[in-house]
Amino acid sequence: MNGLQQEHEDEGLVIVAVNLDQDRELAEAFLAQRPARFRIEYDAPGNIAREFGVQAMPTSFLIDRQGRVRARHAGFRDKQREERERQIDQLLKETS
Repeated sequence: MNGLQQEHEDEGLVIVAVNLDQDRELAEAFLAQRPARFRIEYDAPGNIAREFGVQAMPTSFLIDRQGRVRARHAGFRDKQREERERQIDQLLKETS
């Protein structure tokens, strides 16, 4: 995610990760070892996950400039990286 944020931030990409850890100190210790160069929100109660109907971790959403969910990806597999990056590129090129 750091790479994607850095590569596309000038085009308007904003990555927001939602951390559901109950112990924020553990999450911050993890992030101290692997710094995130994107926004992190903490949601221990899981309100955001419930609102978005998250069933698996990690789950990623591509949200367009109007706030509409355009794609949803449950889990992560390296072989899906190309397709996800293509979707990001396509959304960033849309202006309306």
